[in-house]
Amino acid sequence: MKKMLFCCVAALFAAATVARADTSRPIPAEDLPETAQEFLRAHLPKARIAYTTVDRDFSDTTFEAVLDDGTKVEFHRDGTWKEVVCTRTEVPASVVPQQIAAYVRTHFPDDAIVKIDRDRRGWEIELSNGTEVTFNRRFRAVEIDD
Repeated sequence: MKKMLFCCVAALFAAATVARADTSRPIPAEDLPETAQEFLRAHLPKARIAYTTVDRDFSDTTFEAVLDDGTKVEFHRDGTWKEVVCTRTEVPASVVPQQIAAYVRTHFPDDAIVKIDRDRRGWEIELSNGTEVTFNRRFRAVEIDD
């Protein structure tokens, strides 16, 4: 009986956790963390914010800003950027580390960076030709997926 009760409680807890996950909702642009607002002003000054959202899941909170030029920027809870995706333009050069930009100029001179993503393990970019390149934390290319 105790095992059955424990299983029921565990199932209810799991269901509540899943139901609460992925709760994205719109927020005013002013509610973005100040660091995120500064990033947008510094690196994408000409684009206007179309809308912003906050996504609270079980273990983390992230923010997203979608700009009128189709660019999407995802931010961590503290406002540091996590990912920049450009649908109609390329990622601003000021966002791309110099080592990655130099690698792309050397190995893919005809392509632009349209997506950049960073995490604690390194960086990943996507080029306009669809190629994805993963870099470690020391900016060495470790994987190319075309």
